[in-house]
Amino acid sequence: MAEAGSVKLRRLVLVAAIAALGVAAGVLAVNYTGRGSDESDVNQVFEQVRRTPLVRLVLQENPALEARVRQTIEEERLHPTNSGPNRLFQFGAEVRRQYIIPALRDCDDAAALDAIKVMSELVRHLRAADAETCRQLGQSGIQRPDKLDADGAEIFRRALAAQEGAYLNGKSAVKSRSQPDSTEFRAVLADAGYTPADFQQLADYPKLAANEACAAMDKLYAAPTSLPPERGAIVARYLLTVSQ
Repeated sequence: MAEAGSVKLRRLVLVAAIAALGVAAGVLAVNYTGRGSDESDVNQVFEQVRRTPLVRLVLQENPALEARVRQTIEEERLHPTNSGPNRLFQFGAEVRRQYIIPALRDCDDAAALDAIKVMSELVRHLRAADAETCRQLGQSGIQRPDKLDADGAEIFRRALAAQEGAYLNGKSAVKSRSQPDSTEFRAVLADAGYTPADFQQLADYPKLAANEACAAMDKLYAAPTSLPPERGAIVARYLLTVSQ
């Protein structure tokens, strides 16, 4: 693939990874607009964030972040975001980069594969139930999990819980791992049966129809389990930890 195609592929797996992580605090609170709300609403959103799998661990380990979460919620209350990801979503992405990715990078093969298997289950569910949301997952992440149906919401929460397990596993690792680069990532996908046409489809993702885009996401998240564990885990960790 040409350099431009490689950049597009990296962007796709970046947002796919962001979707897989749920982007920490912002995901549960994304329905919070701030309009007409008061301090009790701020407290309610804050308690939602504190109960979110994975996020709760980061806040417990870094108490100073709680004040920043409250401040972010209050800023959104006073000055609601009119378009694009709100402040909590953006703050969650920052938390992910600083605290979550380093731990997930060090998780073992089994933990990485377990986390991606649940995300693959979510993609398969969305492919059957809501192809448009499935397409958006690969382009901008799940910014409105409150819009998922009951089964999708249950799988989504299990996905966060599985990533919490991978986070704890990585925190206990005795040796750090290096992040697989995009060349190794492509090579492993080729081992999983990816053809030049498959790579081109990923590069063209934003232009695909919803059903085609969702099929591409389904193939991407299913790839790790089609490989020997030590190879599949490379793809799984890449999807969980790729960053800007």
